[in-house]
Amino acid sequence: MQQRSSVVRVNCAVSGAPLPTIEWTRNGSHVTDGKIETRVTSGVVNSTLVLTRFARPGQSHKYNCLARNRAGQSVIVKTTVGKC
Repeated sequence: MQQRSSVVRVNCAVSGAPLPTIEWTRNGSHVTDGKIETRVTSGVVNSTLVLTRFARPGQSHKYNCLARNRAGQSVIVKTTVGKC
């Protein structure tokens, strides 16, 4: 059986004063199974979660992008990967 390589990229862009930090969560816990690419351009934090491993058939995982600064926090991106 030949396996097909797949990549899912989830993007999150935030701005604020002071500049927010971004945390990615999976099912409510800090992401440990993806690569996170972050860059700041013109006062905007752009973060991309790159996933190469996915839920088993019939399962799904919920990913959130959480932006925080001293003014508070907000969930910016909510996405589900796998069976919806």
